[in-house]
Amino acid sequence: MGMSATQARLLQLTSMLNDVEFEGQQINMARTQLSSTSAKYYNQLLNMEVPTPPVKSDYTNLVYTYSANGNDYTITDIGALDKDGNAEVTTQHTGYGSTVNSTGEVMQVVATPKKVKDEEIGIICTTNKDSLYTEDGTPCTPIIKATTYSQGATYVDSKGDSVDVESAVAEEMGSDKYIGADGKAVTSYTTPMYTKGEQKYNWVDDTTKPITDEEGNITGYEQKKEYYDEWELGGEVTPEAFFQSLNLGNDVNQVVDESEATAFIGTAAKEVMEYTIDGQTPLSFDDLPETDERANMEQAIRQSGKNPEDYYFIPNGEGTYDMFLKTDVEDGNDSAEVLTYGYTNNALFEETEKVNVGFGTNGRVSSITLPDGTKVAVTPNIETDELAYEDAYAQYTYEKQIYDKDQAAVNAQLSTIQQQDKRLELQLTELDTRRTQITTELDALQTVLGDNIERTYKTFSG
Repeated sequence: MGMSATQARLLQLTSMLNDVEFEGQQINMARTQLSSTSAKYYNQLLNMEVPTPPVKSDYTNLVYTYSANGNDYTITDIGALDKDGNAEVTTQHTGYGSTVNSTGEVMQVVATPKKVKDEEIGIICTTNKDSLYTEDGTPCTPIIKATTYSQGATYVDSKGDSVDVESAVAEEMGSDKYIGADGKAVTSYTTPMYTKGEQKYNWVDDTTKPITDEEGNITGYEQKKEYYDEWELGGEVTPEAFFQSLNLGNDVNQVVDESEATAFIGTAAKEVMEYTIDGQTPLSFDDLPETDERANMEQAIRQSGKNPEDYYFIPNGEGTYDMFLKTDVEDGNDSAEVLTYGYTNNALFEETEKVNVGFGTNGRVSSITLPDGTKVAVTPNIETDELAYEDAYAQYTYEKQIYDKDQAAVNAQLSTIQQQDKRLELQLTELDTRRTQITTELDALQTVLGDNIERTYKTFSG
């Protein structure tokens, strides 16, 4: 009865030990998963980019300035120095600029139709010379379609440009493809004219190539072709066929007397409107003399966001010009508004010129010599873009707040994982204590069971 109870207790303790070990394995697996999750969050912390505050020196620039000709200049760019220390230097300065203004005055516009040369069409061929424009001195050229070559004639194409038929004839004659009635090659145009036939030849002895017998005696000579100087007449060439052989194409006309003409070449005309303003013929910008006044007007117009080609100009007798928008003059009304240009003193100018650049011992620009030989001192100035620096610092502050928030969230997750791992560690410690107790009791039972078995066997063997 005692052995049975001991055996039952042994089985019960063995089952308890297995349960404890299985539960310990589950806890270890949970701790492994927590460790993997913890590593992920630590990697996330390592990969987070720590914001760095902006450095104020990154927002400062070295700016060179100088004074000349009554203006203050700021150097914005210095090109590459040549061997003489000269460079293209770009500067900015404020000074007198120009603007276009309306006077409120209007002047009378008269439009008169007029025929002018049509540059877009250019030269054309027509059968009616009366439709050709000749007022500019361009003559009407009477022509016939050229089918044969006439020595000394003048040839043109359908645009009126000269065609050098004489050279084409000379080149063709020089090709040795044609012969006269005497069978000789011709060197100038003639009729009748024939194409060359096959060249004739006879077989004759080639005395440079003897034929000998076995004893070395000459028995004859090898044969060679000896060509005749005369030519066999080929087919007769008509003047029309010869002209086509010149490879001039079909765009060739012969200039003739007007009575013989079948067409005329001249300059095509188109009708345009000629404008007068208050009785004066206006000028386009390109028609104005290149003076300082013209340069001032161009500056005024461009500063107003316009193109000088958009205006007509009329001298006003005061050394300047009245201006009129072309669209206003050409709109079909009989009046146009007068425009003038004026100056303002707050315009920003940019210009580039080649100057000689001088440097100080510190490597900074110390002076420049202008093209007129004037040498001026250059002052270095450190300028800080405070607004850009403040914007950069505000961006840094924002990024730092985001970083701190993300870091706090990750640390919170890590703290939770550490607490869970601590709790599992305590459970594992408790299980280890239970396991020790079970194994201790198992060892004792196994000792008792062994003693009982030994005693029992000794009884039956005594």
